[in-house]
Amino acid sequence: MENQFVVSLLAVPALWKIGLSLALILVVQKFSRSLLAGVIAGSALLAFWAGHSPQSALDIMLESTFTFDGMMLLAVIVLVILLSSQMANSGMMAELVAAVQKRLNRRASVALLPALIGLLPMPGGALFSAPLIDDCDRDKALPPMEKTRANYWFRHIWEFWWPLYPGVLLTIELSGLKIWQLMVVMFPLTLISVLSGYLFILRRIPKDHAIHVSEEGHHAAGQILPLLSPVLIVIATYLGFMLLLPGTEVFSKYLPMVCGLSLAVLFVQVRRPLDRKTWKTMILSRRIISMVAIVAVIRIYGAYIESPLPDGSSLIVLLRSELAAQGIPAGLLIILLPFIAALTTGLTIGFVGASFPVVLSLLGPEPTALQIMQILPFAYGVGFMGMMLSPVHVCLLVTNKHFNTGLTSSIRALIAPVAFTALGIILVGGLWMMV
Repeated sequence: MENQFVVSLLAVPALWKIGLSLALILVVQKFSRSLLAGVIAGSALLAFWAGHSPQSALDIMLESTFTFDGMMLLAVIVLVILLSSQMANSGMMAELVAAVQKRLNRRASVALLPALIGLLPMPGGALFSAPLIDDCDRDKALPPMEKTRANYWFRHIWEFWWPLYPGVLLTIELSGLKIWQLMVVMFPLTLISVLSGYLFILRRIPKDHAIHVSEEGHHAAGQILPLLSPVLIVIATYLGFMLLLPGTEVFSKYLPMVCGLSLAVLFVQVRRPLDRKTWKTMILSRRIISMVAIVAVIRIYGAYIESPLPDGSSLIVLLRSELAAQGIPAGLLIILLPFIAALTTGLTIGFVGASFPVVLSLLGPEPTALQIMQILPFAYGVGFMGMMLSPVHVCLLVTNKHFNTGLTSSIRALIAPVAFTALGIILVGGLWMMV
């Protein structure tokens, strides 16, 4: 009787196994407030429901984690967080803000300040940029909702393609694309996002004149480019590897990023040295530990979907055959899964990790780079829009709290720019489908 139950349980369609593992991730994340706990639960359910023994599940877990490329990805995550903490603790970020305020009018500053903060991904980073927008509105001429929308929207314009974001790095890892390929296909979405932000948000904000900066601020406000030098070092190093050492990606596609980030960290330490106590606090922060753990577990979740099952088949093959038999359009799932995951997790790394292993499996066993690039604007772009409307997105919550605006009214105020950006996503995706 027990054996029959086990056989019946294993005979459940692959679509249900994957779908319920995704649902478990979202439910556990909602109640535990921990994405890590959710992905661990979903991975465990998927592994054993698919038919893997404890030993084979452990083998897959180790193989997906302890590869050279996998370890380099985790190194990138650690270095990104360290660099962002370094720039904040050394005062470079505050000086960058003062430099912007000294040179630009109110409208431009309200957009550029959160965008500059967004170059260095920080969880809840909108809380860092919200007070800066208040500095641009010292006469209290702007309604709180306008400041909420500007801070939240322009904080995220880079997250479509900027390779310092963990969600972007995870997309590169799961898709197998090269960094430049993802950047080429996704960069137009940033331009559309900026246009959308201008049409529906910035036009409501008067230009006025450059913000008055105190005498102390004038001394702190150095040149903008030197203050952005750590980020420029990362970009220059990556371009140098691409042009001078193009074969580097044979060893690891993350090696140029690791080298660039390491140089940037060293540069900041030489220019603005931090003491041992500060370094110890940064290195041992829960932020680093939790982000590394999340990325590692999401890789394991994807590996369970791709790995051969004990009977020689795979969840990918079974899923495609089931969809074909039931007539469910794969294109519909490519859009719905990321959107639902994004709306419920409020995180880029959350919707990418939860839905992309499934989305990419719908393209076949060995999709070409072009096939992946063709569906990426739809899957990632629609997921991103779901994240921007998510009521559990930390950046939106902290922005609401700072400006004392309502969550429901803030989401309603974002519908117009999100809808316009969604039209742009359809346009970009359609153009790539014609390639």
